[in-house]
Amino acid sequence: MNGSRASFKKLFRYYGFFHKYLGYKIVFALLISIVATILDGFGLTMFLPLLQSFESGTVNPDDLGNLSFLISFIGWFGLDVSVQSVLIVMIALFCAKGILKYFEITYRVGLRYMFTKLLRFQQIDLLAGLKYEYFVRSDAGRIQNTLSAEIGKVVSAFADYLLSLQNMVILIVYFFLALMANAELALLVGIGGVLTNFLFLPFYRKSKELSRKHTAISHKFQSLLIQQVALFKYLKAIGRASFYGEKVKGRVDELEETSKKIGKLGSLLESGREPLVMLVIVGVIFLEVKFLGRGLASFMLSLLFLYRGMGYLMLLQTQWNSFLGSTGALENVSAFINELGEYQENFEKGSMPPLKEGIEVKAVDFGYENTILHNINLKIAIRQTVAIVGESGSGKTTLVNLICGLIPPGKGEILIDGKNLHDCDVRTYQKQIGYITQEPMMFSDSIFNNVTLWDEKSPANVERFWRALKRAAIDDFVGSLSEKEDSPLGSRGVLVSGGQKQRLAIAREFYKDVEVMILDEATAALDSENELIVQQSMEELKGKATFIMVAHRLATVRIADMIVLLKDGRVERMGSYDELMQQSESFRKMVQLQEL
Repeated sequence: MNGSRASFKKLFRYYGFFHKYLGYKIVFALLISIVATILDGFGLTMFLPLLQSFESGTVNPDDLGNLSFLISFIGWFGLDVSVQSVLIVMIALFCAKGILKYFEITYRVGLRYMFTKLLRFQQIDLLAGLKYEYFVRSDAGRIQNTLSAEIGKVVSAFADYLLSLQNMVILIVYFFLALMANAELALLVGIGGVLTNFLFLPFYRKSKELSRKHTAISHKFQSLLIQQVALFKYLKAIGRASFYGEKVKGRVDELEETSKKIGKLGSLLESGREPLVMLVIVGVIFLEVKFLGRGLASFMLSLLFLYRGMGYLMLLQTQWNSFLGSTGALENVSAFINELGEYQENFEKGSMPPLKEGIEVKAVDFGYENTILHNINLKIAIRQTVAIVGESGSGKTTLVNLICGLIPPGKGEILIDGKNLHDCDVRTYQKQIGYITQEPMMFSDSIFNNVTLWDEKSPANVERFWRALKRAAIDDFVGSLSEKEDSPLGSRGVLVSGGQKQRLAIAREFYKDVEVMILDEATAALDSENELIVQQSMEELKGKATFIMVAHRLATVRIADMIVLLKDGRVERMGSYDELMQQSESFRKMVQLQEL
């Protein structure tokens, strides 16, 4: 009994998840099912008076039990109870049921599409608003798997869950009608049905356990797959692509094995239900006739309802087991949504106006497990060019991530025109920033859309696009392509070289006409000639925008108004290139080593 109660609680616990998206639309779907089932039941009830009218020409309302009011219903319309009148009522009832059934099915399909859309929209919004520091610590495989494969499983889970609820209410309606026709028979069959359900509880538990295991393996598989694609060149170059492929195949084998077990459980349940149901019904009929001395007419109508209901009981058990097979995905997606919700940026703060004075990093510490930056103090005036240099691991990129609002300081403040960045909608500040990294990201789209980020292809925007390409020294290359700006770049820009991707990324930021330009090793992938061209473009922009450069090649920082030298997460020295050459032994050694 406790097992049934636990299953019943779970049934409505999951309802809360779906209710958040669809509200009481689910209840309305169930109401349609209830009305359609009542009409079907009333139509079935009319079979008994129809048979009696054929055989004797008279109808015995007592054989209908508490459903005898249907005979009176015919009389309310001034009709005699005859074969013709009973047939008319039956046809009317089944036609009405058919119309409702059509609306029930189309409404259910509509709910499924609505749920899919709302769930995907929610996850897209949550991912867009996710804090960067949480993202970098997350399992990429889990994110990928949850946003793709797991969503499909949750949508299937919703379809199975809704069908389970509908089959449950239909079963309840048929059982209630059976009670009205013959309470004794209905109660006996009901008790038998409940007892047989206990046989399936271990199978339900196993299905749920396997579903969770399948979800965990899927996360690992997606993680390996992402890495296989991202590191394809490296694995190919060192001859380990096949070896890594075998690791991925291992996860595929695990997924297949778990799926087979889930399928076998489903097959066992599917094949065993109907014999058990029939065993219960035959046993109750034997008891009624042999031991209680009942006549067939006294329980025929109730038996008809029960048989109909038992069909829906089998469907309920099938759908419920199918739903349990997806609960691992459902629980994962629910937990994932809750986690994303806990780590959202606060976008309800005031907006940040265009930069007028400058950026200040004030007494900032930052770290994850260990402190990376210690007591950083730095002022960057508007339209100043600042370079951040230092050995690998000194905290250069982390400092840039703080300045552009990707991560909040553990201690201290990032001030924009004297206003704490934490107190504003960080997006309004970030829209003023151009950000170029050493490994630029390209979208699987055309060159025009990659540079303009899907701006309308108007004459003015096309002219602006080509102007940005020229400043990034990539216009000749794009002009030589057969489709020019409409040429595709492929996945992650695979159809162009690393240097060409870098110049296109630089062109993207030139196109945006931003207030602050951050260049994190932006020219590292360029050859000397193209690096010089891009540097000249930047020199032309000097004084027109605020530049923050991170560089290992110290030749690129000569134009900087101020150079910040980091060492072990601390500011060792600040000043112009010439001042650092005179005052900093560390800086001189770095320059000398690069001149060798």
